[in-house]
Amino acid sequence: MNLWIWFISVLVMIPFLSLPFFYLLLSIKVKSKKKKFLWTADLSTFIFIVAVHFQLITIFQRSFTLHIVFSLLILTLIFLYIDYKKANNVSWKRVTKRTWRFSFFLFIFGYLLLTIIGIASGIVQQNLS
Repeated sequence: MNLWIWFISVLVMIPFLSLPFFYLLLSIKVKSKKKKFLWTADLSTFIFIVAVHFQLITIFQRSFTLHIVFSLLILTLIFLYIDYKKANNVSWKRVTKRTWRFSFFLFIFGYLLLTIIGIASGIVQQNLS
């Protein structure tokens, strides 16, 4: 049990490790490279959301959970509006998939940006001490 907790903690702290892990895990059952890549992105999105959440707590000493939830809801509404304007027929499956896949790129970017901000603030605090 402790090994699983440790492994999940490593994936959250270093979420880029989740990408090859999920890809290799999916290689066992999924043959299509495109499907493996898309499933890897889908599974890793949650890891990146949690990692960004913890980075925000570490850097700013407060929780941004509601901000993350509301931004995902707003993103869903944007894709809902786009889907409605394109087809006049809303497919919740398509909207959810687009939102989730776009949030994958959004949270990777957020993770990288917060990593740079965290390193920079650590250097500044070290130099001020």
